[in-house]
Amino acid sequence: MKSSVLNEIIFRMYYVLLKLFFNNASLSIIILRLCVNLYKINILLFIQHTTRYILFTYINYTYTYISDI
Repeated sequence: MKSSVLNEIIFRMYYVLLKLFFNNASLSIIILRLCVNLYKINILLFIQHTTRYILFTYINYTYTYISDI
């Protein structure tokens, strides 16, 4: 449940960012289709897992550094 909500938030965020770059109505329809296609092939899921990995690595490194002190 949480991952699907996170994917939806990422999806909307990318749509808004792309719509800011292209303020034309016909281009926004193309961008929406592009976002749906990206969502279907799980690029957003890849971004989510990459972000989790980076955060986990950073937290783990910080914890190791603090425990060494």
